[in-house]
Order: sequence, then structure tokens, then C-alpha cells
Amino acid sequence: MFTDDQTMLINRIVEELQEDNVAVFAGAGLSVGAGHVNWKQLLTPLAKEIKIDINQEHDLVSLAQYYINENGRQRLANKLINEIGIEKSPTDNHKILAKLPITNFWTTNYDTLIS
Repeated sequence: MFTDDQTMLINRIVEELQEDNVAVFAGAGLSVGAGHVNWKQLLTPLAKEIKIDINQEHDLVSLAQYYINENGRQRLANKLINEIGIEKSPTDNHKILAKLPITNFWTTNYDTLIS
């Protein structure tokens, strides 16, 4: 059935859940299934404006900062508002997370699907 290590891990997780010591960190990928864009999709048109091939970039946060430094914050802010302003429905994964006995969620997402 379970190894001793697996049983110990399961018991430890149950203990931590009971003590409210468990948190979930959910990245942007969680909301992609609901139809929200990921960072690459969000930044692609902006990268084209400044003639950067987004497929050659690995540090998208720095790309966003570079765009802001060159063009100001407003265009990026508007892109975010337009993307997250469209109401989406939670996915099955959001619903599963909501059913867990966990009260602490950390996310990089701008949407409210995880709340």
C-alpha cells in the first residue's frame, strides 16, 4: 500500500492541516484554463512594439520592467485591466482548491478566481 516514508508524509500533512499550517502557492498557470492569459501572452504585443522577440526572452518580469522604463506604466496597466476585467468562471482546479481545508493561498494571479 504505502511505504513508511509515504505514511509519515501523509500523517505530517494531516497534522499540519489540523494546525492550519498549510498554504497553497498558485502561479499564473492556474487561471490559464479559465481563459486568462499567461505572462507571455500578455507581453507579446508589447514586446513587438519595442522590437523584442519574446520567444528569446526567459525573464518576462524584466521584459515588463524594460517596457515600463521605455514607455511608461499606463499601457501595461491597461493591458492588465483589459485582460482581468473580463469575467471568467473558476475551473475545476479552482473549485478543488476551494474545498481543501486550507485558509492560506498565495498567488501571482491578478484575477479573483482563487478567492
